[in-house]
Amino acid sequence: MACGLPDAANGHGIRGLQDLVNFTGAGMILGERFHRFPPIAQALVVVKEGRQPFTEMLKSLPADVLRQARVWVSGDDKDKEGA
Repeated sequence: MACGLPDAANGHGIRGLQDLVNFTGAGMILGERFHRFPPIAQALVVVKEGRQPFTEMLKSLPADVLRQARVWVSGDDKDKEGA
């Protein structure tokens, strides 16, 4: 799991060591595909555009979005988009 997360982080423009570690940690907690959950994917646009570091973007997300992402990644959400 952790091997694919740095590549995914790179695809979102995440370069700094702290942000890479936090992205990988979030993936290990929420699930490897957490960054594909639509609300998180949308928030990652500001990271890719260089307007906000990943760590700050992650802190700004409401706790319920993170909980929903974990459920979505686990496959328990029937409204999950194909990925």
